[in-house]
Amino acid sequence: MDVMLGRLLISVLFLILLAPCSLPQEDYLPWWQLDVTLIVQGEYRLDMGDLRWAADYACELRGRSVMEWDDGDYLLYPMDADSSTSGNLVWVESLDGPTRHQVFHCESVARPRVDIRFALREGKMVKIALEMHADISPFHLSGKQFELRLPRTSTGIGEAMEKAYDRGIRSGGNILKWEQKSMDSKEKVEGSIQWEWSEAPGSWSHQHTVKVTFQVVRGARDSN
Repeated sequence: MDVMLGRLLISVLFLILLAPCSLPQEDYLPWWQLDVTLIVQGEYRLDMGDLRWAADYACELRGRSVMEWDDGDYLLYPMDADSSTSGNLVWVESLDGPTRHQVFHCESVARPRVDIRFALREGKMVKIALEMHADISPFHLSGKQFELRLPRTSTGIGEAMEKAYDRGIRSGGNILKWEQKSMDSKEKVEGSIQWEWSEAPGSWSHQHTVKVTFQVVRGARDSN
């Protein structure tokens, strides 16, 4: 009896070793390429009595990130961080007074760009947090309570800067989102959002219009 049992165990072990492995082969993580384009046009003004500071700006910004699935959420890897500004850039400031008028072309120093900060999975939706930056700080704002707020999307997670910006939305919406299941069922997900924003605390005023278009393309699986 013991001999027969031993032979049976050896046979079973032999079959297991010869059988192809049936364990799941997760040799890659799902990933997607996210491309966004921001078209922004705005102006800001400051009335200083005899002097009036004014500025107009317009730009088209592009950003790209790779999204990777990570245990129920997404990791973002930014790309092309140094080439996000297109040629459609205008940033002109002017100072007007009774005896002087000066114009400053700030395109070379402003360097506006878009930063895709993170992706947030919320229920069945995916939200993207992005914001515009510029290397410009008007000297007339130094030491004052005014702040040059630039476009950003809203995720609803409660950041103070996000809340402060969201209070200025006058029309449209700045929530960049799509259904998560569409990323699995489609090769490409596209969409757009737009909004108008303004604030006017005292003698300072600032307003802009923003349009954001996005495209999410599923990455190809590496055959290797």
